[in-house]
Amino acid sequence: MADIKWFANKSVDLMDNFNVSKTAKIADLGCQHGIVLALLKKNGYTNLTGYDILKSKRIPKGIKFVKVDLNVSKLKAKYDILLSSEVMEHLENPYHFMKLCSKSLKKGGKLIITTPNQQKFMDKVFFFVFGENTRFRIMRNNRVFLTRRILNAMIGENKLKIIKWSYNYSKFPGINSFSFFPTRWFGNSHYIILEKL
Repeated sequence: MADIKWFANKSVDLMDNFNVSKTAKIADLGCQHGIVLALLKKNGYTNLTGYDILKSKRIPKGIKFVKVDLNVSKLKAKYDILLSSEVMEHLENPYHFMKLCSKSLKKGGKLIITTPNQQKFMDKVFFFVFGENTRFRIMRNNRVFLTRRILNAMIGENKLKIIKWSYNYSKFPGINSFSFFPTRWFGNSHYIILEKL
C-alpha cells in the first residue's frame, strides 16, 4: 500500500515538474480524509475537489467534496489532473473507473494513480507459503487483483498514454523497518502517470 503522505508529496512534486497552474482543476478520486488535497492547498493550488463514497469530517475547509460511487458514477466536470491512490483494487469495477478517469480528463490532462504491485517477489513467496496474496489475506477489503498486464490493457483501451511507470518502496509484511529498492520485483505499489490523448 502506498503511504498517502508519500503520494501527497509526489503529487506536489509532479505539479511542479509539469508546471501545473495553481488554478488548474484537480480532483482526488477516493480522497478519504483529503490529505493529498490539503497538501496541494497548502502549496497554493486553489481549484480542488475530493470524491469519495463517504464524506470525512477531516476534509479541509475550502476543498469541494462530492459524494460518489466510483464503481458506477460519472463525474460532471473535466479536470486537468486526476489523482487516485490505492483505490482501484477496492472497487468492484476498476474498468469503469479507468473509463471514468479518461472521460473526465481534458485533452493532455494527467492521471496519477497508485495501486498495489500484486506481483512483487514477497507476495509470490507469501502465496507459495500460505496460498493467498498478502493484500487479500491482510487487507480483506481488496476486491480485484490488478497485474501490470491488466493495467496496461485498461490504459490502452481508454485513450491514455503512459508518461511514467515506477514503484514506491517495499517492505516485508510485518517488518516495517526493512526496505528494498523500489523496482518492479520489490516495489510495494505501482506509481503510474498517464496522459489523456
